[in-house]
Amino acid sequence: MSRVRVESLSGATTNESLRAAFSGFGTIIDSSLASTVGYVTFASPEAATAAITTMNDEVVDGNRVQVIRAPEQLGGEDSIQEVPYGGSVV
Repeated sequence: MSRVRVESLSGATTNESLRAAFSGFGTIIDSSLASTVGYVTFASPEAATAAITTMNDEVVDGNRVQVIRAPEQLGGEDSIQEVPYGGSVV
């Protein structure tokens, strides 16, 4: 699996429209949306690479988006883990 992060999404973007915009690149395992940031998890790294190459700086639902490779999910969407000395790791 391979995950991409989609930034600068429109407020009109829904999880369904996010999936529709990226479905042509390969099998989507999961997707999520929080405000103007979305994540799409593809079944293969090749699909994620094709999505990044093609969709970066393109318009989705009226906004020009940035598409980058995202770290694989570690337990929860954007989870924060406590570390010693009062810091945190995102």
